[in-house]
Amino acid sequence: MIWILIAIYVVILGLELPALLKRKTRLELWTFTAYFIIGLYMSLAFYYNWPLIEPFQALVNYVGSD
Repeated sequence: MIWILIAIYVVILGLELPALLKRKTRLELWTFTAYFIIGLYMSLAFYYNWPLIEPFQALVNYVGSD
């Protein structure tokens, strides 16, 4: 299963990265990199059952609930 996940991410990099590097748009490259790393981490966390903090739960905890 982990090999399929890695293969999918390698294919995504292979398809998207050359076009982004050719266009030389730094903002798009940084945005793609950020989303790619977040997606990779979330996929690995789901596979390995790592704890994930839900963003809305963290907001509720910060603001407080009645």
